[in-house]
Amino acid sequence: VSYEEISRLLFVWLVAIGAIVAAFEGAHLGFDMVTSRVGPATRKVLFWVSQLLIGACMALLLWGSWEQVVAGWSSYSTVLGYPLALGAAATLVLAIGMLLVVMRDMLRGTPTESSETSVE
Repeated sequence: VSYEEISRLLFVWLVAIGAIVAAFEGAHLGFDMVTSRVGPATRKVLFWVSQLLIGACMALLLWGSWEQVVAGWSSYSTVLGYPLALGAAATLVLAIGMLLVVMRDMLRGTPTESSETSVE
């Protein structure tokens, strides 16, 4: 049954790291139904609003994840006995990584474009 705990923990980390890499490469699914129909000035405002909202959500995730990591140091997994903080640390790393991507995009003033061509 230990393989179930290990696979669950590794899956959480895989998703967290995969989300950071996808955001860094601009490969997340995009929703541009609104931004494709507005002018460049409005598109720029929507970009900044979305980046600020994402940053705020990641800051909340960072705060909550830190609280879970602190609480998880005194709780242990049932079978293997590792600290549950290891699972919570994945969302902590996710929040930090996504905040770095948001800051990079805000410094650039534009979102990262995917390396793949978009279908129109």
